[in-house]
Amino acid sequence: MINQIDIASFGSFQGLEWKKTVRDNGKNVKFFQRLNIVYGRNYSGKTTLSRVFRALETRKLPLNYVGSSFTVTGEKGAVTDADLLTHNYDVRVYNRDFVTDNLSFLVNQEIGGVIKTFAIVGEQNKEIDDAIAAIEAKLGSVEGKAGLRFDLEAKKKERDRTKTAHSTALSNLEGKLRSHAAEKIKKNPQYRAPVYTIEHIRRDIASIRKPGFIALTTEEHAGKLTLLKQEALIALTSSGKGHRKK
Repeated sequence: MINQIDIASFGSFQGLEWKKTVRDNGKNVKFFQRLNIVYGRNYSGKTTLSRVFRALETRKLPLNYVGSSFTVTGEKGAVTDADLLTHNYDVRVYNRDFVTDNLSFLVNQEIGGVIKTFAIVGEQNKEIDDAIAAIEAKLGSVEGKAGLRFDLEAKKKERDRTKTAHSTALSNLEGKLRSHAAEKIKKNPQYRAPVYTIEHIRRDIASIRKPGFIALTTEEHAGKLTLLKQEALIALTSSGKGHRKK
C-alpha cells in the first residue's frame, strides 16, 4: 500500500512535502489508508494527483510532464520518477487519461473510437492474455523495426526491388534482341532475309538451346558463308565457247 507522496514538481504541484503539509488538525501527520477520499473544487489538482499514480501504472510520465520530480513511498519502498520502469507496486487508475486511452468511443462518438481490453478476469484468462502478449511481441511492428511484421515488410520491399530489377533487365534484353535482329541480321547482306524480327531471333535462340545442338566450327561457318556468296558458273557449248548460265 502507498502511504505518502512528495512532489517537487508535477503539473500544478510544486514543493509538496507530505509530512509538512498533510496533518490532522495541524498536529499529526496523516498517511494514506485503505480507503481515501480526495475532494476539492474544479482545477484544484485532483486529476493531476491521480496522474502520479497513473505514471506508476503505465510506467512512464504523461505527456507534457517531462522534467517532473516526485517520490511515492509505501510498504514496498520509495519510488521516484526515475524508477517507473522497475518498481514493484501494482497500480490501477481510472481517471480522465484512462478513459481517453482505453474508452475513446465514449470521449467522441462522432468521430468513432475503440474500447480496449484493460482487465482480464480469472487465472485461465490471464494465461491467455500472457500468450497473446507473447505472440504480439513476436509479431512486433514495422514502426518498432522488430518482429515478424517488420521482417515481412522488409521481404516485401526486397521482392519489389527484385521485380523492378528483373523488369529492367528484361526490358534491356528485349532492346538488345530487337537491335540485333534489325542491325546485325536483317541488314546483313550475308543472310539475305527480307524479314527478320525479334520473334525470329527468339526461335533461333530456342533452337540452339535444345539438347544435342552442335555449333558450327570456324571452318564450317566459313564454308556456309562461301555458299551464300556463290554465283552461277559459265556453261560450256560445243564450240568451246561459253555463256553465263542464268
